[in-house]
Amino acid sequence: MTRRQNRPGEEILWQGSPSQITNLGTYFFCGITIGLGWVAAIFCWQWPPVRDHNFSGLVLGGLLIICLGSLWMAFWQWLQVKSNSYTITTERILISQGILNRKTEEIELYRVRDVTLVQPLFLRLFGLSTLELMTTDPSSPTIVLEAVHEARMLWDEMRRCAEMARQKRGIAEIDFT
Repeated sequence: MTRRQNRPGEEILWQGSPSQITNLGTYFFCGITIGLGWVAAIFCWQWPPVRDHNFSGLVLGGLLIICLGSLWMAFWQWLQVKSNSYTITTERILISQGILNRKTEEIELYRVRDVTLVQPLFLRLFGLSTLELMTTDPSSPTIVLEAVHEARMLWDEMRRCAEMARQKRGIAEIDFT
C-alpha cells in the first residue's frame, strides 16, 4: 500500500484489512474438492478396468485439472481479500481495493452520518465485526468495512472523530423528516 502524506494534525486511528475468515467456506469447499480429487485419482490408478485402458490418463488428467482449479480458486479468493485495505484517520477514511487494477477511495470523516456495528454469530466466534457507514458522500452513500478486528473500539473512535470534524468545519446536520 502506498503511504499517503497525512494532513497536519491528522492521526491514523486504525489500519487493517478484512479477515480471511470471510473465505472459510471457499477454503473448505476447495479442500474437500482437492481431497476427493486425490482419493479418486488413487482409486482410478488402482482399479484395473481404468488402469488397463487408454483413458486412464484422461481420467487422471481431468482430476488434476479439477484439483488445480480448486487450488487456483482458493488462492484467488485469498488474494482478493488480502488486496483490500482500510485506513481510518481522524479526518478521513481511505479504502483501497483491487488486485491488478487498484482503486483507492477517500471519504471525509465529517460526511459519516451513521455508524452501525454488525456482529453476526459466525464473525463473533472469531472476534470480528462488520461496520456499516452511512455517509452524505454522493459517490459512496454506504461503506462496509467487513470482518475487521477491534470494530467496537473503531466504532466509538469514528463517531467521536466524525463529530469533532463536523464541529471543526462548522457543519450541522439538519433532518427534515
